[in-house]
Amino acid sequence: MESMTVEKLMIPAERFPRISEEETFGTVVRTLNQCHEDYKSGKSEQCILLVHDERGRVVGKISPMDVLRGLEPQYSKMGEAVGAHTLGASYDHMMRSLFDQATLWTRPLKELCSKARDVKIKDFIRRPTAAQTVDITDSLDQAVHRFVMGRHDSLFVTDGAQLRGMLLFSDLYAHMSRIMNETCNL
Repeated sequence: MESMTVEKLMIPAERFPRISEEETFGTVVRTLNQCHEDYKSGKSEQCILLVHDERGRVVGKISPMDVLRGLEPQYSKMGEAVGAHTLGASYDHMMRSLFDQATLWTRPLKELCSKARDVKIKDFIRRPTAAQTVDITDSLDQAVHRFVMGRHDSLFVTDGAQLRGMLLFSDLYAHMSRIMNETCNL
């Protein structure tokens, strides 16, 4: 389908704001809020926050979804429900059961915030999996497959063991949409 490589659409890692995995939940929320404001005002190109370790290596990213996961510590005890969206009606039953068993969101938000305030990022961040990673030389076809199957909003782009950047679904879709409009006469 597409002969273009991921490298052509990726955003280099240097263009993303960063935060240390040693920072706290409270710092993440404030930093994400500032990042969002800078993005809305045009001061920043990106609103994804890359997380780095003590050696400066990117070990993940923080999104608003990660903030909600970090706010409710019981999520870390639950397994991923990856692919569960394909289960249809049984998905709702499974999610309700997990929600009830883990007693999620039973405490007031103020209490959750107070307990999460000093939790370090490294204690709630999810490290990228192979399914969230593409190689810089991979074709866009491979990236499309990962986006569709994993329902990701972005993918980590690597060159061997080194993170080179991020591929955003919105950028891939914009590219694909232009091609569809041209070739399919839409």
